[in-house]
Amino acid sequence: MRTAVLTSILIATLLGVLPGAGGAQPHFPEFFATGLAHLYHVDTLGKVSSVFFPGIVSAATMNWDNRTVLVHDFVNSSILRVDPQALTVLGTHVTHPSLNDISSVLSMEYDHNGDLFFTSTQPLVGVFKIDAGLNLSTVKAAASTLAPFANVGDLTVDIDSGDLIVADADPVLGQPLYLLRRDGLAYSTLGTGFNFSFGTQKHILTSDIYSGTCCGSSLSTGQSVLVLRAGTSQATVYLNHPLLRAGWGPCMDRASAPSPQFHTGAWDDPQTPGSDGIWRVDILSSTPTRVTSINNPGFGNIYHVLPVFERNLQSVQVGQGLWDIHLNCSGQGSKSFIIALGLSGVRPAVPLQDGRRIPLVPDVLTVATLYSLLPGVLTGHVGSLVNGAAKARLDVTMFGNSLGGIPIWIGAVVLDPAAPLGIAVIPDSKILIL
Repeated sequence: MRTAVLTSILIATLLGVLPGAGGAQPHFPEFFATGLAHLYHVDTLGKVSSVFFPGIVSAATMNWDNRTVLVHDFVNSSILRVDPQALTVLGTHVTHPSLNDISSVLSMEYDHNGDLFFTSTQPLVGVFKIDAGLNLSTVKAAASTLAPFANVGDLTVDIDSGDLIVADADPVLGQPLYLLRRDGLAYSTLGTGFNFSFGTQKHILTSDIYSGTCCGSSLSTGQSVLVLRAGTSQATVYLNHPLLRAGWGPCMDRASAPSPQFHTGAWDDPQTPGSDGIWRVDILSSTPTRVTSINNPGFGNIYHVLPVFERNLQSVQVGQGLWDIHLNCSGQGSKSFIIALGLSGVRPAVPLQDGRRIPLVPDVLTVATLYSLLPGVLTGHVGSLVNGAAKARLDVTMFGNSLGGIPIWIGAVVLDPAAPLGIAVIPDSKILIL
């Protein structure tokens, strides 16, 4: 207990707890979304821009560099790189014959090595991986329609284990949620009671798992969003709203924000005016507020919502025992930053005086990284951003294989004397498996 208190004080001191007038970024201010044959950008004032793109329907994720969005284009059997603000295609990330169906890619997410995992129902069925060399491989394929992962719907990386949280997309009540090892060799059931899961996210602060449902009144009446509470095995109804008929693609806000919330897309029910658009949901009160209307008759469904420039922290394996840790905070210029490591997870988060939190449990490893006591192991973790970006290096090669399988958590802050408490940005922490 004493160590935790001392290190909490140490962190607050080293982060420069100073009075400030403004400049912090507790919430994500703008969004990118995929819809029915459209791409959307919502700016910081809620203004919507869109382009018609018939080949893109559902899956999207911020690229590892936090500059572009990866989106699935089934018409060209590709995953494309798209400018999330200008909504222009910048190039092709990967092309593969297996990506040629409207349901080829339902969800995409990077792990700590920089490998891109995705779920698919057609023509391949299961969970798949695209590595840094852009090679596609099978992680878990369905042997039959009765096998687990026969109709996978969504995927995300578990902040507590580094494994994959995979949802079943069958349109019936009571579907399971799985925890799948990234090598596909083992899985377990996290809980049941889901319904056509369309977007699944774990809240860092509570470990509760939120899942959208599909298709409004046809399948999920009274089930806009479901939740699997930490320590339970049965999902329950979290949100039942007459306009937000199905909460598609929930995306969590930064865990550091004083008022936790998530955003979600809506199933546009033609019989229910006002049911379209992107919605913000206050997690504590379960209160939804529509951020913006898409106002696109016949094409108003929003399948996936992404905060623009959300991937502030991303590690990429560059060799055996070597990782580059990328910090990307758009708009932060040349401000100072600190990257720290921990062995104790992300909760309870360190509370700050202004209501924000640092989602990292400080421990001996945190002290060692903050004091730069690991020469040759963690380098480049303190300094100034260059155009909002920085790169640290984690090198554990000197330990051989003795640390294999040990999880560590990466946290960071961007400093600004003008911001509240001197802290401008607190990214979500990430897990890395040695």
